[in-house]
Amino acid sequence: MEENKGLSSELLFMKRKVAELARCMLKRREDHRVCILSQKVEDLQGQIYGLERRNKEYYEQLLKHEEEKRSKSNMRLKGCFKVHEEAVGNVKNSEQQRNVGAEVGKEVPKLWNRVKKLDIFLCAI
Repeated sequence: MEENKGLSSELLFMKRKVAELARCMLKRREDHRVCILSQKVEDLQGQIYGLERRNKEYYEQLLKHEEEKRSKSNMRLKGCFKVHEEAVGNVKNSEQQRNVGAEVGKEVPKLWNRVKKLDIFLCAI
């Protein structure tokens, strides 16, 4: 009888210990899952950061390319409407000729003379 009481108390003690160990195992599994999930979250955050950085670099390159394009087109336009010093001198000469022509009685066409003297069609792609 005494032996049965000792065994039953030992059985209760073992049951408590088994239940406690089972709780510990479940808690440990849950902690492990949380740890794995937090690692996955950190990995995803790293990927997001990398993608944002690449996106920013790509955007900066795109802006730089667009700016270069604009500056090249502006340079072409400036080259098209560039007035050479010779042409400016020719315009002054044509004004003098017009004044002289007016004195003599000749009419010098103003617009055609200017167009002829200026090289406005210099731009080429």
